[in-house]
Amino acid sequence: MKKIILIMAMTTLCYADNPLIIGTKSVSPLDKQIGEAATFTYTIEYENTGAGTATNVIIYDQIPEGMEYIGGSAGTETLPATITYSNKHPYDWKTTETNPVIYIMWEIIGNIEQNKAGKVRFAVERRE
Repeated sequence: MKKIILIMAMTTLCYADNPLIIGTKSVSPLDKQIGEAATFTYTIEYENTGAGTATNVIIYDQIPEGMEYIGGSAGTETLPATITYSNKHPYDWKTTETNPVIYIMWEIIGNIEQNKAGKVRFAVERRE
């Protein structure tokens, strides 16, 4: 069984054998001024650009400094995932959100075939 881990917080891509997962992280909206109250949605798009099927794909990310996770906002598109949260380092992954959420992990359920893609997302707001 091939194991692939995509670590977005450090923009590190790890792959084994033929599959290759490429990820891109974006944030919306981009037009807010510093100090302006705002909600931001982070989206991580991933795609298997390799020659084989990817299994056991894990994506995790850290909540940006100065931001607070908006409860219930973590989700996925295309493929389902088990979502877990950690409020400390070293990680203590739980299926329930314990504030402050610092890390989010998506364990993709199923395989990611060659040239298939998906998205995961979460929202944050500036800390007061």
